[in-house]
Amino acid sequence: MPAANGLHDIYRSPQTRENTSRTGIHLAPILLLTLALSMTGCASIDLPATSSHDVLVYDINAVERAEKLAVVVPGALASIGIFDPIAEWDQHGYALVYYRFPGLDGLPLDHRLDIDVAATTVANFLNAHPDKPARLLGYSTGAPIVLVASTMLQSSDVKTAAMSPAVPRGGGFPTMCRTSRDVFLAGLRAWSWRPEKVWPEYYRTLLFGRAGRTDKALRPTIDKLVEQDRENIIIPNRSLGAAHSDGLREWEPSPDLNLDAQRVRFYFGDNDPVFSQKQTQKFAQQIGITDLVSYGTHGHLLFITHPEVFSDILAFFEEPDRQAPVDASIREQPAKQFDH
Repeated sequence: MPAANGLHDIYRSPQTRENTSRTGIHLAPILLLTLALSMTGCASIDLPATSSHDVLVYDINAVERAEKLAVVVPGALASIGIFDPIAEWDQHGYALVYYRFPGLDGLPLDHRLDIDVAATTVANFLNAHPDKPARLLGYSTGAPIVLVASTMLQSSDVKTAAMSPAVPRGGGFPTMCRTSRDVFLAGLRAWSWRPEKVWPEYYRTLLFGRAGRTDKALRPTIDKLVEQDRENIIIPNRSLGAAHSDGLREWEPSPDLNLDAQRVRFYFGDNDPVFSQKQTQKFAQQIGITDLVSYGTHGHLLFITHPEVFSDILAFFEEPDRQAPVDASIREQPAKQFDH
């Protein structure tokens, strides 16, 4: 497989600058609802499920030297740059392997994401190194990919973390309704239907959820985060949303999906406006996962509002095995105190 030394050169490539923001958030160029509808099943794209290029990027020398391997998979319309905070994991013996989505991070828009195909790609890479402990981290749409991949591995030491996990069929009609409503209301608040005006308003909802957006105590933090990213919010190719979401809206976990509940943990914001806490709990129950960690006040963009989640995930990856909870009760972390 091709390897990449100096991954930040990929982040800054012309194609990446054209298609992604720093946080990997995007907006379709014609109607504000186009993205919401494409992400929830009302638009599709006719592309193959495999790319003509390698979707993985990594330092081949680091992979050979490393004691452990960690494959990280972003979500729909998200850059591998969201994993910048874990670059220091090499100090803990890890080599990082990044999965790229169609049209982002130097990869052409020549295919549509397919959950099972992506999972097989991840598994094949890790199975080429069966003696190394394998760690998998997936954000949003990346979560189903790493969950499925984890069941295909030859390594005897596998752990999987799902952050703000996407749910089967992308949440279907309930998620479509919530997302469409949130985008529409963002337009009303912005007094404009121009994407560059509406998206920062919708971004406020993604950060801390609907309740967080109207919380006066959070307003300074929200204002700061929106302004921090405002210049990086750019308009992507109209097909990008469909290429990233078609696979998720068609995906259901196989009844034969055999996950080791002791070695899988969910991390999510309890105010996630995209995939609700109820949906996340139902998904976890469906696949037999009982180890759930939620973060008070946080929304879907947990990697921005609470980057400490990566430290929590590393601790999980490093800790000895322990008995998973018998019931899927949520362990809520204390709400983060923000400096204003």
